[in-house]
Amino acid sequence: MGPLQLTDLPWEDVIYCYIFPHLSAADLWRFRGVCKQFEALYCTYMQACEKLDLTTSKMTDEVFQKMTKDCANLQWLSMAQCSWVNDTSLMKIFRKNPRLRYVNLSGCSSLSGAALQVLIVNCKKLHTLLLANCPWLTRGGWEVIVFHQSSLQCFNASGCWDVDDQVFQKFFTKFTDLHELHLARVEPLTDETLCFLAHACPALNSLNIAGCWRVTDEGINRHGFHTLGCGQKEIKKRKKRKLEKKRPCKIS
Repeated sequence: MGPLQLTDLPWEDVIYCYIFPHLSAADLWRFRGVCKQFEALYCTYMQACEKLDLTTSKMTDEVFQKMTKDCANLQWLSMAQCSWVNDTSLMKIFRKNPRLRYVNLSGCSSLSGAALQVLIVNCKKLHTLLLANCPWLTRGGWEVIVFHQSSLQCFNASGCWDVDDQVFQKFFTKFTDLHELHLARVEPLTDETLCFLAHACPALNSLNIAGCWRVTDEGINRHGFHTLGCGQKEIKKRKKRKLEKKRPCKIS
């Protein structure tokens, strides 16, 4: 009997549960290329994999497509700061993984609204959608999200300027269970927007509006006043202090 090999360990009970989750996507890809047995181990794992973190990864589109071709059970996906990824590759992922609940596309500058639309239409159970610094998030993109989604609890559109009060109101009216909202550096945000948000989303406990120069002290204080009247006072007081800390400047 020869020495034990890694593949002699139980795949599902040991390797997939206690070894692979501690490896980065790049490490897993290198592992795949060692031998045929490791390739089979990798492919079987990716078929059942629920979480894939490629944040700041650098690779070619060809490698990305090969890496993810077996993924069909993803619930958590981060492509943050992957400026190389394109719409076509992501659309394939979104079509094959309708159970996605967490998606981070922040800083993916090479995309357009095409990939987002496939994600929104095909993956109906999203609770976290992070799109910070995505100039391709247009008013049409916001409206597609409102029309097709219903369970968002965390949303990040920081640095995305193509939006107005009408779109904001539709969004806040639809997603009344929002817990966390990031709208830093969103120029169209105004005091009126905050007032509407305060009434529409009583569950909100984290709000980032840093760099929103149209928002005044009065708007921030009015937002704090309205939310403090909705119960959960300890959480709301902390939120009010956070808002005051994050405002870019004091406006008289």
